[in-house]
Amino acid sequence: MCQLVNINQHNFPSTRKMISQIKKQEPDYIITEFIYSPSLGTQISVLDGIFGTVERFCQNTQLIVYSENRFRQHLETVREKFTIHHVLEYPVNPKELQSILK
Repeated sequence: MCQLVNINQHNFPSTRKMISQIKKQEPDYIITEFIYSPSLGTQISVLDGIFGTVERFCQNTQLIVYSENRFRQHLETVREKFTIHHVLEYPVNPKELQSILK
């Protein structure tokens, strides 16, 4: 989808490397998946680290999160702490994402 709207996509092997890079160069968008499971307790803390860095260093970056509807309540907990610009639910509608990325 990013290629369709001429956006360079970068994937990072670790959260630490991603945070380091976004401190150096502010991205236009960060698109991430939100999955909640009690056994994945680190998932929310990983997003806390990324989203906290964005709010501190990247004032113009839009956070886009996609998730299943069943995780909505847990995602709302994250939204209470951080500004998430767009939430997309599975199945993600390509036209909706495309309109956000334009």
